[in-house]
Order: sequence, then C-alpha cells, then structure tokens
Amino acid sequence: MRTATSSSMARAVLRLVRVENCSAVALTTLLGAHLAGGGQAVRTTTALLALLATALLHGAGNVINDRMDVAVDADARPERPLPSGRISMAAADRIYVGLTVAGVMCAATLGATSVLVAAAVVALSFGYSYRIKATVLAGNLLVASLAAATVLYGSWVVGGVGLRSWIAAASVWVLMLSFEILKCVQDHETDAAHGVRTVSTVIGRRPAVRAGTALLLPFTALALAPGILIDVSPAYLPLAVGVVALTGAGAAHLMTADPGRAAVDRCLARLKQSWFLGLIALAALRP
Repeated sequence: MRTATSSSMARAVLRLVRVENCSAVALTTLLGAHLAGGGQAVRTTTALLALLATALLHGAGNVINDRMDVAVDADARPERPLPSGRISMAAADRIYVGLTVAGVMCAATLGATSVLVAAAVVALSFGYSYRIKATVLAGNLLVASLAAATVLYGSWVVGGVGLRSWIAAASVWVLMLSFEILKCVQDHETDAAHGVRTVSTVIGRRPAVRAGTALLLPFTALALAPGILIDVSPAYLPLAVGVVALTGAGAAHLMTADPGRAAVDRCLARLKQSWFLGLIALAALRP
C-alpha cells in the first residue's frame, strides 16, 4: 500500500511540474549548446548544469502557476494534482521552493551572471503567475520569450551566441507565441467565467484563432529560409519541411472548423508534435 501511495504521489508531482515541458526546456538548452559548440560542448558538465537549471526553474514556474490558478483549474481541469487534492497547497509550496533553490544552485556553479539570469527567471515566472498572465498579450509574450531564451542561454554558457542560435531562438519564440495564444482559445469558457483577461476573452475566440494561426506564417519563413540562405546540414531542409507540414495541417484544420475546444486541442497537439521534430531540425542548422 505504501509503495502504491508513493508511486501515485510521484506521478502527481511529475504532473504538477509538467515533466514533459521541463524535458522540452532542457532539450532547447542543449540545442543552444550544440549550436554554439557542437557535440563536444553538449557533453560538458557546463551544458548539463545549464539544462538542469532551466528544467528545474521551469518546473518551479509550473508549480507556482498551478498554485495561483487552483480556483480556475477546479472548473477547467479538476483532474490536476492541486484541485483534485492529490497534492496539498502546502506541499506545492515546498516543491516550488525546493525546485527554485535547486535551479539557482545549478546556475550558481556557472558563475555570477548565470545566477542573475536565474534570479530574473524566478522573478518573471512568479510575476507571470501573480499578475502578468492577466494582462492579455503580455503574458503570452513573456512565456514565448522565456522559452526562446533557453536556446540563447545554452549557447552562452558554452562559449557564445551566434547567428544559428538566434535563428533557433526566433523560431522557438514565434511558435511558442502562436501556441500560447491558441491555448487562450482552448481555455476561453472557463477564463471568461472567472473574469480572466486573455487574448481570447478580450478580442473574441475567432480573432484569437486568426492571430495565433497567422503567426505560423513568419514561423514558416524562419523554418525554411536557413536551408536556402546559410550553410546547414543536408538533413535540415527535409526536417524543416516536415515541421512546416505539421504546423500547417493544424492551422488549416482550425481555420476551416468551428474554433471549439476539440478543434483547438487537435491543432495544439500538432504544434506539440512539431516542437520535438523542430528541435531535431534546428540541431541540423549546424553543418
């Protein structure tokens, strides 16, 4: 019984921190290291500590976000660990503090500037959950910027940020901004019921869908242009075309269907699939 209870608690904690998202953040940090220094840089202790720092701080940000959103989630996602009662609020606070301290400590091993970066991430993540996410587009811009910054951070800690790192970061930023806006459409009903101001609740569901999918046009340009304009691996362009096909299929379905929860769910699923394929493509930016 104790083993079963421990296993259930472990699953709840992994769900609370969004372990899959933490893994994605770790991979984008590793991507930055690869673009800056190649395979040798990826295998260094520096790269490992950087990805641990970003993954831990991202997990902490997810915990504080759910902590602040528990009332809304009780309606929208009652199965989540906090509204379902599988994890108490006090336990969530302890997890948040533990992840934050661990993330800052990992960053501290990389130097004083890295600590300042980690402290800024902690402050921005807390500010997002406390107030910024309710300021319509500002919250979406912040989340996209933090996601893109992990690529630049991974490059910076192993040696420097070059053109390929900036291209990768820009691609991540645009795709994440599209994803975040469409997530607002996904949560439209419960956000509106609780008076939460998002892009969707302020300008309407259909205009928000148009805004989110329109961002996939510059993303397509960012994805395909490097294969034509700069020296990249031969694998880059076929992979980039696959990513564009996935995102385009999701957007096309959403634009031609009623923008209800099911249609948005399918589009977001396509964007998530394109995320991991996109990381492989971006790694091929390095010849």
